[in-house]
Amino acid sequence: RNVHLLTMLLLLLLLLLLLLLLLLLWRWRRSAGPQKQEDECIPDKLFMALCLSLCVNTMVLGLHQVYVFKALTAWLALPMLWALYNAVPPMLFFGSLFLSTDSLHNMCFWLHFVSMLSGLGAVVCLWFVVPMVYAAPVGVHLAG
Repeated sequence: RNVHLLTMLLLLLLLLLLLLLLLLLWRWRRSAGPQKQEDECIPDKLFMALCLSLCVNTMVLGLHQVYVFKALTAWLALPMLWALYNAVPPMLFFGSLFLSTDSLHNMCFWLHFVSMLSGLGAVVCLWFVVPMVYAAPVGVHLAG
């Protein structure tokens, strides 16, 4: 019952993110005057918002699985780490739209480490996910 409730909450969160995205799109579309070229940037903003939403939803669903099963495996950590790694460019894109130069500089500094650590963690998880290959004598000995 709790799993169904949490799944419904996650779907509601996804719907709210989509609604927020549509409101932002409407605001950007409305603020562009006839002389502005912002209308041509709307697909870029929409694409980055969808990418960020996909990454955030992947991380939320992964954390939900960790909460439900009370275990974190390499099979579960790998997509969460790649989602975090892939969320960095959209976060920088939106940071460049809304932040000042100093704040954007700090954001770039910290997201560099987030990107590096999540990429390194994903590579380490890959070592645990890739199956171990045995040579023929070892395989025969283990099967014996």
